[in-house]
Amino acid sequence: MTLEPLFTSAIFHLEPMPGRPGRHVVRHPGGVAILPVHGDDFLLIRNHRRAIDHTLLEVPAGTLEPGEDPRRAAVRELMEETGAVARSWSSFGHLWPAPGFCDERLHLFVAEDLTLGAPDLEEHEEIERVFVPQSEAIQAAAAGAYPDAKTATMILRFASRKG
Repeated sequence: MTLEPLFTSAIFHLEPMPGRPGRHVVRHPGGVAILPVHGDDFLLIRNHRRAIDHTLLEVPAGTLEPGEDPRRAAVRELMEETGAVARSWSSFGHLWPAPGFCDERLHLFVAEDLTLGAPDLEEHEEIERVFVPQSEAIQAAAAGAYPDAKTATMILRFASRKG
């Protein structure tokens, strides 16, 4: 059920939450997150997040364009943020990062067999590529060292898939 938006931005809109007077829901087009695997490393990004004024080590991610296929968006975001192109892609499911107030659905992908190039960052992005050994990243994620939920989730899912 979609209600009349109370606020609309370039990416999302805010509307009353059905059945919860005085509460609101953020309607978001969805996004993608990619766990790039490069040999025995993960290719992560150091990304300054202005909303929280912190720089995080995280997986590349981005917002879906209207009607955009999630895999196509993942290919685009991986190239833009890391300069990498992957030969092998697999779906890693999805997650809702904040289902209490936002309907954003993140489509998760693993990208492997990478060819590295130069990132194509947007003007506002403050991103740096970081190669992290898989074993180190898995231990760090298990210890709670990744405060970014999508990154911790993807690394731990990858670890469980490996056995």
